[in-house]
Amino acid sequence: MAEEKVNLTPQVDLKDAYVIGEYNFAAWSKGKDENDNPFDTSNYLKVLPHPDEKIVFKDPYQDWQNDHQDGKFKEKSDSGNYYSSWGPDKVLDVNLRMSQLSELEIEGLGILKAGDGKIPWLDDKATPYEILRAYNGLVPGPMMITEPGDTIKVTLKNDLDHSSNFHTHGLHVSPLGHGDNVLFGLAPGETWEVEINIPEVHFIGTDW
Repeated sequence: MAEEKVNLTPQVDLKDAYVIGEYNFAAWSKGKDENDNPFDTSNYLKVLPHPDEKIVFKDPYQDWQNDHQDGKFKEKSDSGNYYSSWGPDKVLDVNLRMSQLSELEIEGLGILKAGDGKIPWLDDKATPYEILRAYNGLVPGPMMITEPGDTIKVTLKNDLDHSSNFHTHGLHVSPLGHGDNVLFGLAPGETWEVEINIPEVHFIGTDW
């Protein structure tokens, strides 16, 4: 009885693997650029940080905890990665600027670059997923920490080339006026004042 042949994917240590590697390109795409040259897979992000590279772990929540010790309160971190009304403050004032980045460095993984909106190995098919959008130059944007009964006031500036919005997921708040209105569109170059009142009986948790 003849044995059935099974094609197995070559095994690669995750520490040396990239998000898209040479094998995947050969398997499901042309694997070549517009000049018919093979893609340089080393330019792709690594799957995991390399164990031989020391990476500084950045955590806005940890920064917030470190800044709130012995009865001290801070409204904004030195790096701008969090805003807080925790403590005696009842209003969380935040300035947010929506902008587009050309590239973003992810320590230990590599540099993520915005594309030209075309997929070269799909006959230059247009895609909206090659744009890097940021709040205050951060992806994700700064963490906002507040309490039930507080008010979030956001001055939102749209520096994108298209309309956008500020909307939360998980907050049980009103969309009226300048509230959490998912249907409102902020035009390019415009500024909008958002005001979200957190109910006194609102649950505690993480929202985005």
